[in-house]
Amino acid sequence: ERKYHVADDYRDELLVVKMPDVRLLIVDDNEVNLLVTKGLLDIYEMQTDLAKSGKEAIQMILEQEYDLVFMDHMMPGLDGVDTTKIIRDLDGGRYKTLPIIALTANVMSEVKEEFRNAGMDDFLGKPIDPVELDHILHKWIKKKNDTDINKKQTTFNPSPIVIEEAI
Repeated sequence: ERKYHVADDYRDELLVVKMPDVRLLIVDDNEVNLLVTKGLLDIYEMQTDLAKSGKEAIQMILEQEYDLVFMDHMMPGLDGVDTTKIIRDLDGGRYKTLPIIALTANVMSEVKEEFRNAGMDDFLGKPIDPVELDHILHKWIKKKNDTDINKKQTTFNPSPIVIEEAI
């Protein structure tokens, strides 16, 4: 059993907006990474779907409209860069404007440039910093009905997320 402390290493509290009408997709080939990322997002009360591959992510994006995608960079088969390029080339305007955020342990400047060239909108480093995650969400998610999510914040004192190690 491993404990992931949501904010202990960063701040004592986060400003969180509940977003039950927002749907996002997390794409990662590692089950533990999927569960940890989903656990970090649970406090926002969003609708969260999980995909374990680029191919699965493309199929899900064709079948469901998402407000944001968190895309792992390194995956077997279709990696995050190639998956993003395919999504951007799909017919339909929503695929061109869908915010896609790279999840990566590699935050070197040349990799960031590769993400931009592939059509990714931003990146979030691993391990995920809950404060940076909060900033990404506020930056890229447009609240339904044009409500400004930055005006409706509530204070949240996160508690540890406990996830059994899947190895």
